[in-house]
Amino acid sequence: MRNSFNEEITVPNGAVLAAEVINYSTVAMRGELALKAQLSLGYDYHWTKIDELLERAANQTPGIRLDPPPRVWPRDFAEFGVLYELHAYTDRAIKMGSTYAALRRSIDPDPSGRVATGQDPASASATVGHPG
Repeated sequence: MRNSFNEEITVPNGAVLAAEVINYSTVAMRGELALKAQLSLGYDYHWTKIDELLERAANQTPGIRLDPPPRVWPRDFAEFGVLYELHAYTDRAIKMGSTYAALRRSIDPDPSGRVATGQDPASASATVGHPG
């Protein structure tokens, strides 16, 4: 078996039997392969605007399906902000890495990671940065 870097991988039988194995190709053929991206934002950004921005970014990403539509979920509430998780679906398991990269670029085209620089957070309409 080879990975995306064309490196040969050997998986011991015991490792396969002891761990959960995900067949991305089978899931992708059904159009149910969810790509996930997380980002943290302060409480001063309204959740409806964040949902809109992330869903729009996913819909503009090559390889992301429109059906089922992308969804945004709040995953954690921390002291200074909310951790959001975007689920976007693809049917192209073979291109999962490049689709992930394109999705992340769609979410964070501003390398500084700022959100709608200079705008009121409630009316943010441009970029959304992701953590780390």
